[in-house]
Amino acid sequence: MMNSTISLLPAALAMLGLASAAHAQSGTITFNGEVTSVTCEISFNGVIGNDPSIRLPTVPASALPEGASAGRTELHVHIQGADPVCSNGGITLQLDPRRAARLQNGRLANQALTVRATNAVVGLRDADDKPIDLGLGWISPPAPGTGDGTDIFFYAEYYADGGDAIPGVFQAPLQYTLMYP
Repeated sequence: MMNSTISLLPAALAMLGLASAAHAQSGTITFNGEVTSVTCEISFNGVIGNDPSIRLPTVPASALPEGASAGRTELHVHIQGADPVCSNGGITLQLDPRRAARLQNGRLANQALTVRATNAVVGLRDADDKPIDLGLGWISPPAPGTGDGTDIFFYAEYYADGGDAIPGVFQAPLQYTLMYP
């Protein structure tokens, strides 16, 4: 009798396990958010507007042997407006190359239509001087507000990729999005 009780014990425990596995649980997922009409005024290097044209300095091709960079230019993005979200900080800037840009090794490839500079790309660096790999996308850290606005800084520079740079013009678009907290 003792032997048959011991052999029934594993079967009984297995049945208890099946019984608990048969129970289901449900709940509610609540999504919260906000759609705003916030429009902040944005300027790039002091020029107000949503579609800036950033002029990089003219550099000689001799300054760009393969692997070198030249012509570093600061980009100062200033956001301000009547709505407190424009100046209280927390705004981030997302650079999204998938929407218009062509990339070469994480940098902006030249898309000029005439007399295109060869082996010259534009690389970006964050405010801490770390390279930005646009192949991965980039979102700035939340910018602190000053009460007079919010400021985001990064840098652009020519970079010789694929050989020494050959003279010509450079042009490359890059889409961006401001994200409010």
